Amino acid sequence: MQVDLSDLKKIGKGTILPFELLVYFCEVAVEYIHEQGDIFEDMGDRFTDAYEEVVQILNNEKTPDLFEQYKDRVQAIVNTPGCDCWGIHDSLNGSYSDLKWIDHDKEQDDIANASGVISYAAMSKWLKIPEDIRQKYISNVWCGRCLGATSIKDFTAQLDKYGIALQGICSKCGHQVARVIEK
Repeated sequence: MQVDLSDLKKIGKGTILPFELLVYFCEVAVEYIHEQGDIFEDMGDRFTDAYEEVVQILNNEKTPDLFEQYKDRVQAIVNTPGCDCWGIHDSLNGSYSDLKWIDHDKEQDDIANASGVISYAAMSKWLKIPEDIRQKYISNVWCGRCLGATSIKDFTAQLDKYGIALQGICSKCGHQVARVIEK
């Protein structure tokens, strides 16, 4: 027996259950991509469409109550690393940035800054830095194992109280390194 999402919307009309299922689907999909590293393109399209629907439902609410209830989960979906296949991460970031309930100026409160997370606010600030300057930051990181300057690779961007924090690995030895771009 195959059940369509529209059937679940009919069955769960007037409840939060269809929305909960949509969010859960997005969480499972992003975790699968994180673990497997890739998916089929049509699966990625279904996932990003589902996430866009989550954003649309939240934006259609008259109050931020539903967003407040789900904001950590909605942010965690966007902030899961390793979802770059088929442009999924960019699509999720774009949808998330359309949420009317987020305050794009709040850096620490509304954006998850856990290890391994690329935050919207940090990435937004990072991309405002001219490309040539960004390349200088990337290629001038101290490595405690090499005892010298190196390039950082496979890095994530987060905000902390000092500015943008890049965390990744040394391109020479693979040791964990970090670079802070001060405010």
